[in-house]
Formats: sequence, structure tokens, C-alpha cells
Amino acid sequence: MKVLISLFFALLFITFGVQYFSNGSASAAMEEGTALVAIKTPESYSQNAQIGQRLFEANAPIAMGLTRWVKQVWHRRLFM
Repeated sequence: MKVLISLFFALLFITFGVQYFSNGSASAAMEEGTALVAIKTPESYSQNAQIGQRLFEANAPIAMGLTRWVKQVWHRRLFM
């Protein structure tokens, strides 16, 4: 019974998916160079936001390097 219900819903989703993509309603969003969303940003940020941005930009490479180092150490411990 569960298999029949699963097959029914799979066929239902496939049918509606084919209809959705074949009638062109999704084709505008899939064209190359077309934005899916429009993001609005403020003209200027507050002082706290600017401080946060500077801290993030200064610490992001350190965090990425630390993450890479931890992965290497654990890889050596687990697989060697």
C-alpha cells in the first residue's frame, strides 16, 4: 500500500513538473543572465555594520586556514 501511494505521488509531481516547465512559466527564470532575485542594499551602512564588516574581512582568512588545518590533522589521525 505504501508503495502504491509513493508511486502515485511521484507520478503526480512528475506530471505537474513537466507541465510547469513545458508551458514556459519557468523559462524566463532559467535564461542565462536573468536574475532570480533582486537584492536591495542600503546606500551606506551604520558604524557598527562597518566595524563588523572590517572584523569579518580581517578574520575570515584566519578562520578558513584554521578549518583547513583541523581537517588535515583529523584526516591524518583517522586515516593514517
